[in-house]
Amino acid sequence: MKKGQLDSDYPIVVGGRNFGCGSSREHAPIAMGSAGSKVVVAEVCPHLLRNCVATGELYPCECVDRLCEILKLATW
Repeated sequence: MKKGQLDSDYPIVVGGRNFGCGSSREHAPIAMGSAGSKVVVAEVCPHLLRNCVATGELYPCECVDRLCEILKLATW
């Protein structure tokens, strides 16, 4: 994002292991949703997962495989 920009250019957030850990309040998914994000894909995100469902801001997708390995193999 550019300095001063409030909206994200990308609707998908890719998080690593324990993405969202420590964000036990609903403010994290609300902020990401307000910035234009629609989907969070992460290896494990228990707190964020619960808050995404509770607020309806983001669609959470948990992935049991290592995302960095999957994304390295993807052809864009």
